[in-house]
Amino acid sequence: MIEPTVGRAIWYRPPGSHPSAQPHAAHVAFVHDPRLVNLLIISHDGVAYPGTEIIVVQEGDPIPTAEQAPRGYAEWMPYQKGQAAKADALQAQIAGAGQAPAPAPAPQSVSQAAPPPSLPTPATNQAPAPAPQDAPQAASPPPPVAPATQPATPPQDTGAGHELPQQGPPSTT
Repeated sequence: MIEPTVGRAIWYRPPGSHPSAQPHAAHVAFVHDPRLVNLLIISHDGVAYPGTEIIVVQEGDPIPTAEQAPRGYAEWMPYQKGQAAKADALQAQIAGAGQAPAPAPAPQSVSQAAPPPSLPTPATNQAPAPAPQDAPQAASPPPPVAPATQPATPPQDTGAGHELPQQGPPSTT
């Protein structure tokens, strides 16, 4: 049995739809139990709508009739069914060999993680060793560029979105 979880993709079939008809795409919005969920359903024309208390048909279950599932039903995609079958087969193989699956290693918390090599270690509070002398050195940054000089008089706004330099006094020649 595939356990539904919030956010998981699933197919939705409206009430009375034929099992060979193309299903609507849906995402699990809330899980009541492994066989009853609320969905965010996307219609064939891309419109999203809610589906509450939708029956989830698990592998091996009969397809419900419209009377049995008046709100339609949801089913897992073939890929999801295949992945669940592979996981079940692996569990059976492990159980048959008398071995329990190895537990996954616990993730390290931030306080247990080793500091990056470029930072001082908390125990010594010393800076990292300098780079070897034969290592290529990074180029020094270029000198700062001097700011451009501003015109002595501010530009004049012509009102047309173009700025022209301010004219001086008229020439008397």
